[in-house]
Amino acid sequence: MGRIGGSEIIILILPIIIVFLIGYFIGKGAGYRKGIQDCLKK
Repeated sequence: MGRIGGSEIIILILPIIIVFLIGYFIGKGAGYRKGIQDCLKK
């Protein structure tokens, strides 16, 4: 394997960060929409 460069570490971590951010924003967006629907119902 040898020494792992900084770019290789970024390539390994980047997909994890992207998946986390997408999941976070989808979850936040769904919660936001649900909150609006709850306000409209009341």
